[in-house]
Amino acid sequence: MGENKSKAKFNAQLLIIRQGYVDSLPIKKKAIAKAWQHLISQPYDESDAEELKELFHKLAGSGGLYGFPAITGAARNLESFLVQIHSVKQIKPAELARFDELFQELCKTFDGALANWLEQTTGKIA
Repeated sequence: MGENKSKAKFNAQLLIIRQGYVDSLPIKKKAIAKAWQHLISQPYDESDAEELKELFHKLAGSGGLYGFPAITGAARNLESFLVQIHSVKQIKPAELARFDELFQELCKTFDGALANWLEQTTGKIA
């Protein structure tokens, strides 16, 4: 009996932690969009590119940790993309389009994670 109660308590705490992660996704999306706009609105700046790459790196790590492996995959794609840009230290028009494509993929992944979370926690389909 005590084991079941402990497991239920653990699961409830895990649910709260995962809810916090899900709630942070729209904020993360805005931060990424803002950082990208900042990066492309001026001459290439290595520190700005590193900051954006770090956002993707953290997102890639946290996605799987919180049970959202699709977020990990989409964030890794963007991180890899930035590594390529960083090696040439410039952003060409083709890269702008590719980033937009990868960012839209990440946004769809966020939306899917939010919808799945809503369904799992409330039984409602978004």
